[in-house]
Amino acid sequence: MNLLKNVDWNELLKNVGNKLFYIAITSILFYILYKFCKKIVERFFKNYSQKSWSNTNWTLTFSRIAQSALQYITLFLYIYTVLDIVGIPMSKLLAGAGFFGVGLTLVGKDLLSDITNGFFIIFENQASVGDYVSVVNMPAAIGLVKSVGIRSLVLIDGNGSIIYVPNHNIQSIRNFSKETYKLYIDLPLANSSIENPDTISKEITKVNKNIFSQNKDLFIEEPTYIGIHDINNSGLFIRSLAKVRYTDRGKAEALLMEGYLELNLKSEKEQSKSEN
Repeated sequence: MNLLKNVDWNELLKNVGNKLFYIAITSILFYILYKFCKKIVERFFKNYSQKSWSNTNWTLTFSRIAQSALQYITLFLYIYTVLDIVGIPMSKLLAGAGFFGVGLTLVGKDLLSDITNGFFIIFENQASVGDYVSVVNMPAAIGLVKSVGIRSLVLIDGNGSIIYVPNHNIQSIRNFSKETYKLYIDLPLANSSIENPDTISKEITKVNKNIFSQNKDLFIEEPTYIGIHDINNSGLFIRSLAKVRYTDRGKAEALLMEGYLELNLKSEKEQSKSEN
């Protein structure tokens, strides 16, 4: 009780009020500074992406990294400043933390591993925003890259779910977007076409050329007719090869199958007319 009586409450409340005031001002200033710097970063990368020679995915990746780094740096400086206002020196806090310091060391080890792995992922261009990748040692981690950060790789899978993969867990990345995917199309044609293989080649090549001319951004090169793949009781099966990006394989296959189906129906109609 005597101890409480000796406390100068007016001075204490004044000090607490001053510290709260300085913390409030500091919070506002850091918030304004963060928003201002974020705008500068966004504008810089937006202007850079509009250059004709720039790589859009690469630019978007570095934009996300820069924003992430800005967020971490701002948060660290804010905490450091607030602790200084309160009167808790960061160096003494870490030096005398004991068990807490050991925990921070372990966390720092994973953080350093995240940053190191993230550095190699970014600068070796293993994955960029918009690429379709899989983490080889994590079968469930496969999808479209949403962001590549200094701490984690963020993916969106086929169901739209977001997958967060810490960089220190990544052993190897397979980037499907950097590969040329070979798409083989095997479809049946009418039996009447067996008698004239040259006609098959010309018609299929014509279909391939038409589809390619209308969808050049979808194919790496014009699809090619390989030849007769199989003949059985169901009819004649032909095969074509298309080289596309992995993420475009579904759309490319649908277009080619549609074109071959129209050719098949045309052949069946001609056969029906000849029989009549």
